[in-house]
Amino acid sequence: MLIMKFGGTSMGSPSRIREVASIIAGKNGCVIAVVSAMSGTTNMLLSIGDMLRTGHRAEAEEAISQLKAKYVNVVDELLEKVDCHTRAMQRVNTIFDSLASFLDEDVITDYEERQIVAMGEQLSTKLLTECMSESGHAVAEWSALDFMRTNHLGVVDMTYLHDRLSERLQKSDSPDIIVTQGFICTNAYGETDNLKRGGSDYTATLISAAIDADCCEIWTDVSGVHTCDPRFVNNTHTIPHLHFDEAIMLAYHGAKILHPTCVAPCKAHGVPIRLLNTMRPEDEGTLIDNAHEFCGLKGMAVKDGIAVAILKWNTFTAGDYRREVWQHVTHFNGECYMLNVTHTHLMICMEADRHAQTLAAALKKYGDVVIRTDLTLLTLVGESEDCHQTTAMSKVISALHPYETCASWTGVADNAMWLLVETCNKNTVLQQLNEALF
Repeated sequence: MLIMKFGGTSMGSPSRIREVASIIAGKNGCVIAVVSAMSGTTNMLLSIGDMLRTGHRAEAEEAISQLKAKYVNVVDELLEKVDCHTRAMQRVNTIFDSLASFLDEDVITDYEERQIVAMGEQLSTKLLTECMSESGHAVAEWSALDFMRTNHLGVVDMTYLHDRLSERLQKSDSPDIIVTQGFICTNAYGETDNLKRGGSDYTATLISAAIDADCCEIWTDVSGVHTCDPRFVNNTHTIPHLHFDEAIMLAYHGAKILHPTCVAPCKAHGVPIRLLNTMRPEDEGTLIDNAHEFCGLKGMAVKDGIAVAILKWNTFTAGDYRREVWQHVTHFNGECYMLNVTHTHLMICMEADRHAQTLAAALKKYGDVVIRTDLTLLTLVGESEDCHQTTAMSKVISALHPYETCASWTGVADNAMWLLVETCNKNTVLQQLNEALF
């Protein structure tokens, strides 16, 4: 069983939907395709929900009309056969009639806003299903609302997911190609809900884990994970292989790949993930699995928008208060990217939000506190036996030295190394590290 996820960009136009259909058709065996809403649709639906909630009915009505016109044009361009075109238009009319019905509501609830946001995925699955059907493929559209359910804590019920999917897949009339929605689900109260961050990717990895799929393919508009973000660095290249922990580390520290939460289900069940490019389906992309590969540093991630709180201990009271200080720190531990403790200083790197200000204010009792927001966190990742040794660090220092850019603090772990550098030097640092290390 193969799980394939296609994002909003991959589903962004009739021609791209045809490309997605062709990619799916080229696979052997049973496939479950998880699709996102067409690019731009979710943002438009969120905007419509906000207009309705704030009483801007005329603006909402116009936005609904424009969005419907877009989908009518997509159906006309995508589908030629009368029966396929008719079924797709029936879905479009049903969805937009339902959306227009909210114009008569005096109050729009959170539940109704979630219903509105879910409409994008329900449209895109019908478009892909009918596109594949028109090409002569046996395909079925399954609603994610029938098997993707969260409990009272908002956690996906994996037993329910496994049981419902297994039951349907074991039926003799189950087709080889199944199309379903990413992102959307029902909650413990039977209401339409969604999976928040990384929603469609999360749907795909959860399904993969629930049925022990052979592989989970995540199709986007880039060929896997690059050594660094190509928006900042020239001459990057695709990393062919990552361990699950390396992928999580890169994602957590700023790499625009999978959300860390999305990797966890496949890691727990040993289902490999492959990141692929719908625009270049011939590319190998990046394979993520449980295999260790001791080949040195592989890639790096960048985290902007951070605050670094630096506490210079009051030497007369440091020993008495360190446990108390640590209680303040551990309260925000889940939001910290890096900690560094010495006899004279405590350094904490975290998101530059109100929590950083709250923590800094609490630490002022124990010494002088400085907050720096002019730093960028660089994370270098790789399953390397040298990660703890001076050789890896010396390569980094050598790459930075000619440009008079030094790290403010450093840190190491089993599969990562961290640097804090001045944000104004970020692009130069990244470029030199990319050329020196990868």
